[in-house]
Amino acid sequence: MPNTPDARARSLACMNACRVALSDGKALLCPAYPEDCDWVNVLAADGGVIHRVRAEQLAGAPAEEITRLADALSDGRPEQPELPPTVIAGEPQDYGLESAVTAAISANTLRVTSAGPEVDYLRVCSPGAAELGYWVCEEFTDDAADALGAVIGALAGGTTGLAYGSDT
Repeated sequence: MPNTPDARARSLACMNACRVALSDGKALLCPAYPEDCDWVNVLAADGGVIHRVRAEQLAGAPAEEITRLADALSDGRPEQPELPPTVIAGEPQDYGLESAVTAAISANTLRVTSAGPEVDYLRVCSPGAAELGYWVCEEFTDDAADALGAVIGALAGGTTGLAYGSDT
């Protein structure tokens, strides 16, 4: 195997990483144990790395890094007005226009604001639009690996949504 960043990322998928497939063909590749999620790669459908983020980058500049991650996942955060409104405690909530990506296995969506130059939160919602988790960017300053692992785990629907030891 050639010693390139893309080849190394693909080989990690077979050794000590897990993959969350997204419905658009992209995927998130992260450590095998999301609670120790100190890095995440956004992979294109062909397996090439589109974007990398490390926990220490998030801790140092969370809004900027979350914005770069969201842009890589959703091709620039286009507005998706067709997203169903979020429901919290039985009440619809208005977060304004958001962009979202969907996990293939769980159908949970990772949602971010599509307005403004920077993302200030990440949310994960169920297929029925119930909010499963909400993280403001500042939460990544204190414990970026824990927050990133929680986001990945919620998006995947828990450990059942994670594919271990395979890059397919």
